Amino acid sequence: MQAKKGHRALEEYTNLLENYPLYVPYEHVVEQLRQLAEWFIVGDGTFLGIKDKDTGIQIYELIIREAPAVQVTLKDRLRLAELLDGSGRGEEAVVVYQAILRQEPNNWDVRAKLALLFLKLSKNGDGDGAKLRAAVREANIVLQSDPDNPLAKELKRLCRDAEAEEAERLLKNGQFYLLPAHRRPSAARRYMHDVIMKYPDSNAAKEARRLLKTNPELRVLEEQNDRAVVIPPKEPPKPASPTKPAITLQPKPAPSKPAPFLVPKPQSESKKDSQAAEREKARKEAERIRQEKEQKERQQAEKAKQEKEQQEAKKRAEKQRKIEEAERAKAAEKAAKLKVEREKEEARQREKEEKVRQKRLEEERKERLKQEQKRQENLRREAEKSAKERAKQENDERLRIEKARQQAEGKVLENGGQAKPGNHVQLVVQDKKKQEESRREAEEELKRIRERNARMLKNDPKLLEEEQKRLKELMEKNRKR
Repeated sequence: MQAKKGHRALEEYTNLLENYPLYVPYEHVVEQLRQLAEWFIVGDGTFLGIKDKDTGIQIYELIIREAPAVQVTLKDRLRLAELLDGSGRGEEAVVVYQAILRQEPNNWDVRAKLALLFLKLSKNGDGDGAKLRAAVREANIVLQSDPDNPLAKELKRLCRDAEAEEAERLLKNGQFYLLPAHRRPSAARRYMHDVIMKYPDSNAAKEARRLLKTNPELRVLEEQNDRAVVIPPKEPPKPASPTKPAITLQPKPAPSKPAPFLVPKPQSESKKDSQAAEREKARKEAERIRQEKEQKERQQAEKAKQEKEQQEAKKRAEKQRKIEEAERAKAAEKAAKLKVEREKEEARQREKEEKVRQKRLEEERKERLKQEQKRQENLRREAEKSAKERAKQENDERLRIEKARQQAEGKVLENGGQAKPGNHVQLVVQDKKKQEESRREAEEELKRIRERNARMLKNDPKLLEEEQKRLKELMEKNRKR
């Protein structure tokens, strides 16, 4: 992500969440995925700054699918629903909103957004009006439970518009069945009546009344319905004729029934009755045996079915147990491989760090050696320079002494060969003392340099040998001087 390679980062995060769920720092990873999704949405995570909402939707779906429920917030789901709605995938956004409402049924803001989304989808195509009815249902729930909702005005307007749209839909269905290719006047008349009864004050109801009056087929159906419904009045009874008096008929008395006469049955008939009774008894016994047999077979079949179901349940449980064991073994193997890879990676990292440390130490040692060589070279140059200066001073002193001696000799000659005693000898003694002092100082300086070199260069014998050679040469030069 730091290199602004959004697609590569998304691949790595997806691989991490899908293959290594036990080792994922979810809080950090989910926050990084949210940031990555917003990069794609605004165009920062793509080449040339092109906006890519589909990849942003894919990232939020990955968060909801792979991250634990603790890490997935309501904002993530709402953001996913908004992106789906904005990308023309309203049906998927409805599924997301409904999932939120299953967890939080009293979230009236989400329910209001769902109602408005249903209304939007119904305008794109709603044959039976199910989406519009769903929008009205959700809007009524919000208005009854939360009348002060910020979207209350829009929901009220939604309900009014929904009634008008539902009336228009019913009217269009009625007009559809008046077309020549789909002509069904009875169905059209039913839709017209539905519009008039449910939405009497709407413009669609006015149009439906006009069609019922002006369309001849609908008018005929209306007249037939009116005739079928009208019940004719009952005619009053006609009065009796005055010329013929009314005759009243008296009912005849019922004849009395004679007492029953019992005729004894013959012996053959009683035998037949007994045989019929035995046959009936045998039939009933056979029926009972058959029913018992069927019941026993049913019980056996039921028992066999239960045993079979138990065996299948055991097989399913065994199969599930094997699958779980295989998954656990696979997870353990994956964890072991991951542990080995992590240990190898740590070993490689330690080896790399050790190489870097050794290299740094070697560079520091070389740098110190170089600085020491440079310092020794400066000291050698300073020693040579000081030796040159002392040699020059000694030479100047000798010249001065020689000049003084010559002047003294010249004065002796001027005074007739007599000179002051001790002048020349004193100058020579002073010259020797100075030479001895300079020699001792040079030896002490060389001794100090030798000791310092021995302490600083004891780990590098070659450099020590070279330094000793230089010191010997310097000593030889001082001795010659």
